[in-house]
Amino acid sequence: AARTATKPPTTTTTTIVPPAGCTPEEKAAFDPLATVAPDVPLAPGQLPDGPTMQKIRTRGRLVVGVDENTPNFGVRDDNGQLVGLEIDLVRELARAIWPDDPGDIDRRIKWVTVVTEQKVPYVHDGKVDLTASVVTIDCDRSKQVAFSSAYFTTPQRVMVSIDSPIQTIADLGDKKVCATAGSSTIALLENVGARPVPVEARTDCLVKLQDGKVDAIATHDTILFGLHQQDAATTRIVPDDLSPGKPSNYGVALPHDDVAFASFVNGELQRMRVDGRLADLYERWLRSKGYEPPPIPDPHYRGEP
Repeated sequence: AARTATKPPTTTTTTIVPPAGCTPEEKAAFDPLATVAPDVPLAPGQLPDGPTMQKIRTRGRLVVGVDENTPNFGVRDDNGQLVGLEIDLVRELARAIWPDDPGDIDRRIKWVTVVTEQKVPYVHDGKVDLTASVVTIDCDRSKQVAFSSAYFTTPQRVMVSIDSPIQTIADLGDKKVCATAGSSTIALLENVGARPVPVEARTDCLVKLQDGKVDAIATHDTILFGLHQQDAATTRIVPDDLSPGKPSNYGVALPHDDVAFASFVNGELQRMRVDGRLADLYERWLRSKGYEPPPIPDPHYRGEP
């Protein structure tokens, strides 16, 4: 098959010793949708206190970790510009910080491209103010960062070559399945008896599948749709859900102890739900391209029933 994926630029990963993971009991009780409630709406241009916003004010820029290898969410276009649903979502957050700035909002943003293994550590280590990079909210990650309310939800599936014998998740036993290192998908593959093949970037998986080095690719349904778009003639997505009843919920990864900043981000996300801006992003980046997105998830704040 012709190779339609391109290898991303080499990125130096950061290795940290993460805080201890969640116990089985904590994982069982974890609510991936629960987050801090927004503060009472602030007047335009009035920002909350807190260390993260103070840093942003001082430097005059929002430093954000994003992906550049996930079509429709965060990717570089033919002109080398970052585009996608999460890129536009970040722009809306920046406009909320600088509502009266008439200039191009991108001059207020420093984009830091990250791979899966970096998107949580970069927030944990203070290298970025936040990460918007199809980050699944889960218990172990919540030990390292805080999360916004979920702005998207999706199942996980697998993609195979069009002539592959794999028809269901049950066929993955002892098969080599590509997934990004540090992703929540690795454990799901181990649970079904597959042999995970970890890579740095998602597009690496498509190249391995095209080269016959793996039997399948596993990741979020939304990501598979974007990869399938790049090679629709020779790939197909298996309809089975890799994690039935437990969809992946995307949240913005935020500094762990800055409640004021999390409240601010959650407030803006809620305004985007109410005024239709989030629905517009779904339409522009997914529905218009042939992907029928799920309903926008409702926010769920801690302390609510």
